[in-house]
Formats: sequence, C-alpha cells, structure tokens
Amino acid sequence: MRSASEDRANAGGAGPADTSRRAAGWVWWGLIAGLTLVLALSVVYAVRAGNDGYGINRGPADEAAPGAAPTQDIDRSSKRQP
Repeated sequence: MRSASEDRANAGGAGPADTSRRAAGWVWWGLIAGLTLVLALSVVYAVRAGNDGYGINRGPADEAAPGAAPTQDIDRSSKRQP
C-alpha cells in the first residue's frame, strides 16, 4: 500500500500541504533575516552616534583624555554676562 506522499511524488507535483509548509518556512526565515537586519542597523546607528550603551554620549574631548571626568554643559542662560 502506497502512502500519500508517494502518490504526490509519483504525480509529479507538491500537494497543497507541502506548498503551504514551504511558504511558512520562507516567512520564518524572512522574519529572522529582517530582525537581524534591524538589530545590525541599530548597532551601527548607536556606534556612529557615539553612544556607549549606557546613555552617555562621549565627545572628542573625552576620547582624547581617557579616564577623565565627563564634561558637563553649564547653563549660563540665567546669569547676566558683563
């Protein structure tokens, strides 16, 4: 007695279950590839922006002096200038 898969193989074509299973495989691989691409692009964006991952954006002054205290922006808008 022959199985259904043998009948489909002898008929020369894939059945509807095989086609949908193949399509579902492509969807999963596409989803994995898409998420990998988004993750890689976000890492590239963070590196180009100078973000070290801890919310600290380091500038050229911090890179020039390793171990130095981070620079602070001083708000002088409320003080009068002479």
